[in-house]
Amino acid sequence: MLKYNNCFIDQRGINPHAYLGVREYATRMDKACFLLTNSTFKIGDISRSVGYKDVLLFSKTFKRIKKCTPSEYRKNQECLHHKD
Repeated sequence: MLKYNNCFIDQRGINPHAYLGVREYATRMDKACFLLTNSTFKIGDISRSVGYKDVLLFSKTFKRIKKCTPSEYRKNQECLHHKD
């Protein structure tokens, strides 16, 4: 197992456990971004649909990863879609 971990770290620069955590966050945030852009669901509903029971934790995590709040992201996406 140690040999596998070392090989993984050499290839990815991160341990397998941390890598899976990063991928999980990315998958959740990708789904949240899709829903923010393509639905009128409330932020709390989107939060729960991507696995967060606490909307505040979802918003803080989203902001840390995407550098804006879910509401700001939705508003910016609406602006991009209506530019003509």
